[in-house]
Formats: sequence, structure tokens, C-alpha cells
Amino acid sequence: MAVGTTGAIQTPPSTSGFLGQGVKYPLTLTTTGRLDLSNGQTSVEEALQAILETAPGERPMLPGFGAKVGEFEPIDLQRMIAKFKKDVADYEPRVDSIEKIDAQYGPGAGEVSVSIYYILVGEANERILTYPLFLGAA
Repeated sequence: MAVGTTGAIQTPPSTSGFLGQGVKYPLTLTTTGRLDLSNGQTSVEEALQAILETAPGERPMLPGFGAKVGEFEPIDLQRMIAKFKKDVADYEPRVDSIEKIDAQYGPGAGEVSVSIYYILVGEANERILTYPLFLGAA
């Protein structure tokens, strides 16, 4: 059920808890033409993916946001990991700590597989997000 006027943001389901809800990443529309939303743990995972897939300077209002290596830059995984950790600390308050990040080059040129081991605020269990990235030709 929508809150307020037609087209307003929907009330978050109770299952989203303190993690809340956000706009789904990548952006998709519902059948009614609204922006699709994600809730809870899914919202946090999509926020981490957004940081990984956004190049610095790509968002005009947040020029420092993003950890993706530029198209014409050498692929430096250590620099990308350091930038990712900084951006998570700056822009994602629902993540308490990043325990470890494993990044490995994939079988194809420019392919990287990133595994992020992180802990959410208020939880003790470690979560893992494994995500494939294509950073361009090596």
C-alpha cells in the first residue's frame, strides 16, 4: 500500500528491519512504472555492488564515490580494494566492518572475481558477497 499521494514510496516491509529499503540496483521499473525497491540484506548487497561498479567521477553529486577502475587505466586490484574499503566506510553505514576482500583475475582478459567478507551493524555473523566484474581489456 502506498503512503501519501499516488506514486509515493511504499511502506517498507517488516522483514527489512533496521537495514531499511532502497532503490534496486541496477535501476528497474515495476509493472506500474515505479522504481523497483529492494529491502533488507538485498539492499546492502546492491549498495556494495553499486560501489564496485561505479567509477569515480561518474556521479556528479558524489564525485569521489565508486571504486571501479577507469576504462583506460591499468587494472590495479590493490588500489581498487583500498578505494572500495574507503567508500564503504564513507557511504554505507549499515556495514560495520569489512573482514577480508579476495580479488582474483578471471579466465578472460579484464575479468575479476571479487569476494567481500563483511559484517553488518548489530550482527556477529560474517556475510560473503562474491561478484564478477569486467574491467576492460587488460
